[in-house]
Amino acid sequence: MFGVAWSPLKKKMLAVSCSDSMMRIIDLSKKDGSIKKFEGHSDKVYCVAWHPHFDHIIASGSNDCTIRVWNTKDVYSIISFRVDRKD
Repeated sequence: MFGVAWSPLKKKMLAVSCSDSMMRIIDLSKKDGSIKKFEGHSDKVYCVAWHPHFDHIIASGSNDCTIRVWNTKDVYSIISFRVDRKD
């Protein structure tokens, strides 16, 4: 796990960026701690950030040089941006 972000609108929702190229959302309001997995990156996901006004939109940044914006209701990537790596 590299990054963690609490939802600003749903206080028991937590987004986690992971080394297995996935982002996960954990719903702590559920007894089983329901987890949604978001696949689309091809390398480690280092950061996650919730939209400040829409509780179902989240962004993730990965070592694969992409930033993805996700719809958390239906678990799909809305758009992906490729960025240049400056080593």
